Amino acid sequence: MSTHYPTVYKIATGEIVQTGMFSCDEDFVDMNCAARVHSYGGTTHDVVDASADPAIHYVAVLDEKETVVERPELVVHIDGDKRTLQADGVDTITLTGLPDPCDIIVGAPDPGVETQTFTVEGGGFVFSADDPGVYTVEVRRWPFLPFKVEFTAL
Repeated sequence: MSTHYPTVYKIATGEIVQTGMFSCDEDFVDMNCAARVHSYGGTTHDVVDASADPAIHYVAVLDEKETVVERPELVVHIDGDKRTLQADGVDTITLTGLPDPCDIIVGAPDPGVETQTFTVEGGGFVFSADDPGVYTVEVRRWPFLPFKVEFTAL
C-alpha cells in the first residue's frame, strides 16, 4: 500500500481544481486518479501525483513533465509609493507594470456600494475616489498571485 497526492488541474491553464490524498495498492492508483479526472470531464483536466496548495501553486510543464510550481508574484508599481489621495475625483494614484490584460477589483469603504471590476489593458490603471474612506484595489491575472493594496481617500 502506498500514499498518493492526486492534484487535478486544468490542462489549458495549469489551475489546480482539486487536491487530496489516498492510500491504496499500486494496482489501483491509476484507477483512482482517472476517476478524479473523469469527474471534471476528462478531456480538459489531468492529474499529477504531487502535493499542492491551489492558493499558491499551479501545474506547469517543465522539461516535458507536469510539475507543481509556485505561482509567481505580481510586481506592481505605485507612483511615488503613494497610498493616500484626496476624495475629490481629481487626485489620482497610478498603478503600472500590470500584466496585459488583467482584472482590477475595487472594493469601496461603504459595504452598500457594489465592488467594481475592470479589465485593464496597456499595463496601467489610474485610481481616484469621490468619497472618503479606505479602498481595496486588487490586481488579478492567472497564474500570478493576486496583488492587493489599500488606498485612503481623505
